[in-house]
Amino acid sequence: MIYFITQGSRYIKVGYVKDDPVRRLRMLQTGNPDRMRLAMVLEGTAGEEKKIHNMFMPYHIRGEWFFLTGEIEDQLAEWQEYCVLSEINTPNRGHWIRKGKMGVHKWD
Repeated sequence: MIYFITQGSRYIKVGYVKDDPVRRLRMLQTGNPDRMRLAMVLEGTAGEEKKIHNMFMPYHIRGEWFFLTGEIEDQLAEWQEYCVLSEINTPNRGHWIRKGKMGVHKWD
């Protein structure tokens, strides 16, 4: 799965995990004083994650981190229909539900 984790309103991490993106968020949050949020999860491979990194290269900071720009936000909005994990906001915290597979996105 390809996950998108935001840190505040300035940064976004694009990563790949085989099983549990929520656990990955918790691991990253442990070492970070700023609030992080799992913005989106898509079905995908490590190779597809790299293609997304290349798409976002003009906004690259280091590693898997990018500046969260309007262009990236627009792209995420386009991919929203392919999202396989969504957040349901409740008071004081979010709960996550798995959505059915919505389709296959072509990265090329």
